[in-house]
Amino acid sequence: MNAPFVDPGVLDTHTGDVNWDDGTVSAADLEMTGGFGLITNEHAYPDNGDFRIETCLEDDDGAGS
Repeated sequence: MNAPFVDPGVLDTHTGDVNWDDGTVSAADLEMTGGFGLITNEHAYPDNGDFRIETCLEDDDGAGS
């Protein structure tokens, strides 16, 4: 799963979670350069199906989505 994000605070640090919609939530793997970031995580599902992946991201200023 790759999810891009943008933050004009180029010096901000970020934390986040990924909800895999199967009862599993994991810490987001984050990379950011020059205000552009990417959440890159992998997850193995135990069963086939349709899953809605949700991400939650917050910077050190308390802004998030």
